[in-house]
Amino acid sequence: MVQAHEQRAAADYYIGANVELAPDVAIAAGVVLEAAPDARLVIASGVCLGLGVIVQAAGGKLVLGAGVNLGSGVLVVGQGLVGPHACIGAESSLLNPQVAAGTVLPARSLHGIPDAIADSPAASNGQPAPSADSGDNPETTDASATEIEPNGAAPTTPESNGLTPNRVVYGREQVTQLMKTLFPHRDALNDNGQNPS
Repeated sequence: MVQAHEQRAAADYYIGANVELAPDVAIAAGVVLEAAPDARLVIASGVCLGLGVIVQAAGGKLVLGAGVNLGSGVLVVGQGLVGPHACIGAESSLLNPQVAAGTVLPARSLHGIPDAIADSPAASNGQPAPSADSGDNPETTDASATEIEPNGAAPTTPESNGLTPNRVVYGREQVTQLMKTLFPHRDALNDNGQNPS
């Protein structure tokens, strides 16, 4: 099925293994279509993939239905379905998508919640879940600590009393896992955010 696209220069886009592509799919420059060894990516007829779109099937089958339109910079990762004639706005991210036919998502949307986050107790109350292996436990803030003192004095904060505030980076594990999925041959970032050398 990929033969129709072989006429374009190889540098325009990348199509990996385990990808089924209809011959009339419109592909802009910078598009990456990949599937992990245990997964399959199926792109139906009439799909339009904008500039810099990345679609990575992982953990099962990922299907882009007939007539789907992905705006520039869209990221689709995981397994699931983007229903026929769905329109995904530019720079949106879909994680294990379950998008109904004809759905329109605005630009810069986040759709889908990773299982690790959805199963956590914090997801039910809308608070981000702290990383289990970060070793940091965020302290709860007492409501009275943020109120203005009756005498007009400024409330004490950890910065003003010499204590260092606890800085937890939420989502670091998910970003690391995403990087490993998208770029399996690249070393992960080390703890201080620098590339290992």
